Amino acid sequence: MAASFRCPGGQYDTNDHGGTSMIKQELLDILACPKCKHPVRLTGDGNGLICDHCRLLYPIRDDIPIMLIDEARQLDDWEPGME
Repeated sequence: MAASFRCPGGQYDTNDHGGTSMIKQELLDILACPKCKHPVRLTGDGNGLICDHCRLLYPIRDDIPIMLIDEARQLDDWEPGME
């Protein structure tokens, strides 16, 4: 099961495979979906950002959120709260 813990300057998320992704809370607070401008949230595994409004998943590569609509994946069978 994925876990989250806070540290100075950021939020670390560990996934089931032992991987860790760091996204600073300050960055999460200002990021918005480029399509609808609604807030995004970190996935449980820390590998993407989800826009609940558009149902899009934006990837995170090398700890850099890729906030391009063309790079986002549509979450067709996804419901809020699922990752």
